Amino acid sequence: MPPKSSGKAAKKAGKAQKNISKTGEAMIPYLARLLDVTINNGTIPRDWKKAFVVPIHKGGDRSVVRNYRPVSLTSVVCKQMEHVIAGYI
Repeated sequence: MPPKSSGKAAKKAGKAQKNISKTGEAMIPYLARLLDVTINNGTIPRDWKKAFVVPIHKGGDRSVVRNYRPVSLTSVVCKQMEHVIAGYI
């Protein structure tokens, strides 16, 4: 039987998003500096490459693995950086 999603990964991702949202404009200089360093070094922080994969039930019998699809929860900061870079391309 596939493991049930406890929602821990989703809660963790949501918590990171809330922290960034709460700090608002105060985070902009730090995120800009992080983006600058990342681009200049040509490297991506290791944590940005990690993802929590959560099985999401599509429907049908919950005991059948094929009835689940994987959803990858990735770094919120990385997603924001991707949007910034995409805006310049």
